[in-house]
Amino acid sequence: MRNRRFGSGKMLGRTHHGDPERGHRFWVYKKGKIQTVEWDTYANPPTSFCTNCRKIEISLSVDTYECLGHF
Repeated sequence: MRNRRFGSGKMLGRTHHGDPERGHRFWVYKKGKIQTVEWDTYANPPTSFCTNCRKIEISLSVDTYECLGHF
């Protein structure tokens, strides 16, 4: 389910983006091949993928974000 109000990323369930098994985290790739299209993206800025997220970790090739939910 996609809702542009919440971002372009696929919603898993009704309230979150990202991997439900890993705290609704999603990964923004700067280079390299995306591993899982449900929660990996090249979106820049990350808020275009998920409009309610926080940065967890930044690296040279991939950044980690957490979806805080859409209620």
